[in-house]
Amino acid sequence: MRRTVLRRSLDRLLTDRAGKVLALAGRQAAAREQDVTPEDLLLAIAGLDQGVAVLSLERLGIRPRDIQRSFRSDDGPGGRTADVLRLARVSAFELGHRYIGTEHILLGIIREGRGAAARALAGLGAGLPAARDAVKATLLA
Repeated sequence: MRRTVLRRSLDRLLTDRAGKVLALAGRQAAAREQDVTPEDLLLAIAGLDQGVAVLSLERLGIRPRDIQRSFRSDDGPGGRTADVLRLARVSAFELGHRYIGTEHILLGIIREGRGAAARALAGLGAGLPAARDAVKATLLA
């Protein structure tokens, strides 16, 4: 049943790429001696340069380097990573998926809506409806 994505532990739901995104974001945050932020997650998605999230952003005309140039880590207070991951879980549920992939993390960042990562994506044209449509189209391709 698809409600599994709402109840299972996060580590059991992550795809390999989503796990790599979290690990890369963790390394970026550790280098700054801070907690992981949604901005770290977005930079990790861009840095990985693969996966459904990157392909979906490319459908919107957004390249990974556009993301990396669109904000700095000191662009002001970011949103909360816990909220992003909770919203990633909700996005997976709404799409009928039993896993959390990079695309769900991307949608979670957008849905969370606060901080530099969400503002950067909005400024690049990746609002929630457009991003959700791009994710669906990418998955169907």
